Amino acid sequence: MHIYDSRYPTAPDAVLRPPDASPADYAEAQAALGSERVVVVQPTTYGFDNRCQIAAMATFGAAARGVMVVDSSTRAPTLKKLTALGVRGARFHMLPGGAVGWDELEPTAATVA
Repeated sequence: MHIYDSRYPTAPDAVLRPPDASPADYAEAQAALGSERVVVVQPTTYGFDNRCQIAAMATFGAAARGVMVVDSSTRAPTLKKLTALGVRGARFHMLPGGAVGWDELEPTAATVA
């Protein structure tokens, strides 16, 4: 799921700029559904700035895993930090507003492999 928080800057080319959707909002839905875990996915709204989703993961604690946006310039120390925070995947989104284009697919895949 995505968290949206107007305290975090949107990417200059963001196509979607939805209203805030907080971890507390998701916790309500989670309680209604009876789910205990969550996968927080970086939306295109924030481009490469994963801070909003990382903050949400911290709120959810050990029950959360993440899928964040990185590219081929992302270095090993950053990837290790993201892994330590619970990130387990890289998001590739080539549609309008996506941060990683088709030309970055193979180099980025090699970076995170």
